[in-house]
Amino acid sequence: MIAAFFLALLCVASILLAFVDLRRGIIPDWLNLAIAVMGLARAVLLEGVGAALAAGSEGIAIGAVVWLLRNLYFMLRKFDGLGLGMSSCSPLPPSGSASLAFPCSSWSRP
Repeated sequence: MIAAFFLALLCVASILLAFVDLRRGIIPDWLNLAIAVMGLARAVLLEGVGAALAAGSEGIAIGAVVWLLRNLYFMLRKFDGLGLGMSSCSPLPPSGSASLAFPCSSWSRP
């Protein structure tokens, strides 16, 4: 029952994300964060705190790799890559489609 509830929440959030992206051409950070938090809450309730910590750690590692790739690409080519969002070589996490890496990792646990 808990898994079905979280799956329904993910479906609603994904539909909202697609709608916003189609209408405005952006993926809002608040929606990415909401999807990530729902995934971590699901992991805590279904698999325990250890699984949620592992999912969060994986998300941070994936986000760091995407951030490094984004900034490296920008430094080499002097323009943003497709789906990698706006680069200013800032310490902020990646924006754009690539920023979905963290929320996806919180849901990809078995």
